Amino acid sequence: MKNARIIFLLLALPFSLARAETPETYSVLGLALVDEHQYPSSKMSNIRGLSLSLFGEERQSVQGLAVGLGPSWINQDMSGIQFMLLGSAAEKFNGIQFSGVYSANTTFDGVTFAGLFNLTGHGGISRGLQIAGLLNIDGFSFSGYPDSTLVGGQIALLWNSTPNLKGVQIALGFNLAGECAGLQIALFNYATTLRGVQIGAVNIAGTGSGLQIGLLNSFGTDDGRLIFPLVNMRF
Repeated sequence: MKNARIIFLLLALPFSLARAETPETYSVLGLALVDEHQYPSSKMSNIRGLSLSLFGEERQSVQGLAVGLGPSWINQDMSGIQFMLLGSAAEKFNGIQFSGVYSANTTFDGVTFAGLFNLTGHGGISRGLQIAGLLNIDGFSFSGYPDSTLVGGQIALLWNSTPNLKGVQIALGFNLAGECAGLQIALFNYATTLRGVQIGAVNIAGTGSGLQIGLLNSFGTDDGRLIFPLVNMRF
C-alpha cells in the first residue's frame, strides 16, 4: 500500500507542477523569435544582461542591452540601452532608447530617440529628453485630461506636447504645454500658464509671466488679452 501511494504521488507530480504559478526567472541571455517563441519562455522572465529578438518579445524586466527588430514590450522596467528597428514599450524606461518608428513608455528617465514619434503615458513624472522625427507627446491618454510632468526637453520636426513642462520644447511646427516653466521655440507656441520664454511666429499664453518674441504675441485671457508684435513682456 505504501509503495502504491508513492507511485501515485510521482505520477501526479507533473500535473501539479503544470498547474502551479510560473515563478519569476532570471537569465543573463534572452532570445526571441516572437513573444510566443522566446527563451526563457515565460513572459515573466527577467533578463540581466543581453536580450536579442527578431519579431517581438515580452519580458517582465530587462537590465542591460536589448537589440531587435521589434516590437518589444517590457511589463516593468527596462534599464540600459535599447535598439529596436520597429518600436518599443516599457512601463518605466531608464537609459538610452533608439526606435526606428516609435517608443511608448509610461514614464522614462534618460533619452528616447524615435524615427516618427515618442509617447509617454499620463499620471507620471518623466526626466530627460525626447527626440523624434515627427512628434513627441507626453501625457498621452485616450480618456480624460492627461496629467503628467516632463522635466527636461522635447525636440521634434512637427509637434511637441506635455501637460506640465519644466525645460525646453523645440519644433519647426507646434509646441503645446499646460504649465510651461522654461523655453518654447517653434512657429506656433502655446502655454496655458507660462513662466518663461516663447520664441516663434505666433506665441500665445493664458496666464503667468514671461517674455514672448515673435510676429504675433498674445498674453492673457479673452477679456484682458494683450497682443503685441515683435516683443511682449509680462512680469
